Amino acid sequence: PEAITKEQVHNADIIIGNVPSQLIEGSTKLKWLQLNSAGTDGYLLSGILPPQAKLTNATGAYGLAISEYMMTTLLMMMKKMDRYYINQAQGIWKSEGQIASVYGAKILVVGMGDIGSEFAKRAYSFGAKIIGVTRTKKECPDYVDQMITSEEMDSMLGEVDVVVSSLPSSLATYHLFNQKRFHLMKKGCYFVNVGRGNAVDSEALYEALQTGQLAGAGVDVTDPEPLPKDHPLWYAN
Repeated sequence: PEAITKEQVHNADIIIGNVPSQLIEGSTKLKWLQLNSAGTDGYLLSGILPPQAKLTNATGAYGLAISEYMMTTLLMMMKKMDRYYINQAQGIWKSEGQIASVYGAKILVVGMGDIGSEFAKRAYSFGAKIIGVTRTKKECPDYVDQMITSEEMDSMLGEVDVVVSSLPSSLATYHLFNQKRFHLMKKGCYFVNVGRGNAVDSEALYEALQTGQLAGAGVDVTDPEPLPKDHPLWYAN
């Protein structure tokens, strides 16, 4: 498709879609920007949107699709289906060793917005114990066993079998999952991130996978993104 120009953006009263924020800067006509993402990264910076412009996002649109992706990824890692797929392609018939189960697993869901909540519902129906993490203490929904605040998260990392993150991008979430927190997790824990790539220190994640601290990681987002072809995360064991 033809590239969007700054002139086109500045002539628009309404924009639907995530046009680069730098193209919006200096616009005087814009009245409404509807993003196709839940995240609003970059659009809330000073000087990007004109004073009269309304900004709306797509919160609530992705809970079903992303939560099913999370369950698929978690089951694939626990049942080692990726390894068996490779074996099948090579005509190899062999056991890949012990597998894990969602049933009875303790799962820490960091970020209980639409996506985190939809995942929690599905994992709970599989028989997992769900511990939700939010900024402030909230009441437990019927599909969550325990709710804790982000200040309590570190004390829980060593108790759970799975950590999933659906956090937005902010100063508070930048590299939240770093070397320290991966080391706090139970050895053999599984990790899934579908929020923002910069919530995870990519180098620390690679180290945790290579040392066996993590049994596996499924990431729908990375930092940097897209992940360069030669980045070590592509080849983590």
